[in-house]
Amino acid sequence: MSLISTMKPSFSHGTVKGYCAKCSEPVFESLAMLDDAYNVWLGRCPHCNALNFLALTGLRGYSTAGMNLVLPTEEEKISNGLPDCPTRPNPRGGKTMIHGSNSGEICHHLREGKSLDDLVKMGLAERINDDGAQA
Repeated sequence: MSLISTMKPSFSHGTVKGYCAKCSEPVFESLAMLDDAYNVWLGRCPHCNALNFLALTGLRGYSTAGMNLVLPTEEEKISNGLPDCPTRPNPRGGKTMIHGSNSGEICHHLREGKSLDDLVKMGLAERINDDGAQA
């Protein structure tokens, strides 16, 4: 679940400043809003309409000094059901995984009844012999 809030284009009392991760324009959000909903909050840029996440580089991705904003990854966009929006590259590199990780993808496909051979063909797993060598 995400709470999408349109950020303000100018400062007002009780707001925190950040810069849109897409257009780099200054944006402002209510500190009370961030305090209440930082873990589900997404900010829509009033200048370019891009959705911004708080980058969790600190405790919460913001402080009274400012917000650290990033675009969602394609994986975050899909897993959170976000509308069409600009994204940033997957920080782990490689293929986007809808279920969050390689193990999440494997569990999902196994629950759907796929076999190990299917997972190997999909590039999600590889066969290993008893001696540890790749089969």
